Amino acid sequence: MYEIGVNPWVWASPVDDAALADLVPRIARFGFDAVELPIEQPGDWDPARTRDLLTAHGLTAAGVCAVTPPGRDLVDATPEVVEATRAYLRGCVDAAVAVGAPTVGGPVYASVGRTWRMSVAERATCYADFRRALTPVADYAGERGVAIGVEALNRYETSVVNTIEQTLDLIDGLPPNVGLMIDTYHMNIEEADPYAALAAAGPHIKHVQVSGTNRGAPGADHLDWPRFLAVLATTGYRGAVCIESFTPDNDTIATAASIWRPLAPSPDRLALDGLAHLRGILG
Repeated sequence: MYEIGVNPWVWASPVDDAALADLVPRIARFGFDAVELPIEQPGDWDPARTRDLLTAHGLTAAGVCAVTPPGRDLVDATPEVVEATRAYLRGCVDAAVAVGAPTVGGPVYASVGRTWRMSVAERATCYADFRRALTPVADYAGERGVAIGVEALNRYETSVVNTIEQTLDLIDGLPPNVGLMIDTYHMNIEEADPYAALAAAGPHIKHVQVSGTNRGAPGADHLDWPRFLAVLATTGYRGAVCIESFTPDNDTIATAASIWRPLAPSPDRLALDGLAHLRGILG
């Protein structure tokens, strides 16, 4: 039913041409169907070269991940920062078109780690500002057949949206190519009932990222994966399901994702165990 993909962040950061040349053959050999492609900085990887590399190994581009370090913000930011963030996101859309990825996804509203308290009125203003800032990018993406998946993060990484309900509120009124990027790690922290939240996301789902509740392999955790995937099947989503975890060997990304210890005996083991668990359920 679903292609199963993996993010090269399991092994490396930044994900650049050299990393992809090394990892794409391995990902294909392991039996994955697709690769999720993060863009930490524009130009990290060449879209035409990456498209040809994926094709040569029988893989598809599951999606492009927008990355929001400090200074990439569409809310509570100067006009200059907002415009620079739009330019970055348009670049992500262009890369998605070039590699044939259907979606650009991520916490595209604010940089990861920025948190601040908001009253009800301030939150409403924040959400309105986001819609206004994202609309030109959404239109640009829609004209090129690309969806945008907005990802809720846990409370320690953002105060803008932590739940599916909040994210549906955030995107309300935006063009129909804007929807949700699901991430089971954040849902496990924030959703009282992640299965009901997934059902509520329904037709708005544009992309799905999965990991264990400890950020390790799906299956080595307490999430009810058969139930989760059964609910996902009822939503109408038919895109890829992608394992997203992070190497502990890169200081920047390990710190950003709070990876303080190895999550598996090796990155290869994490990817293989997660793939085997998902395949065992999905067939």
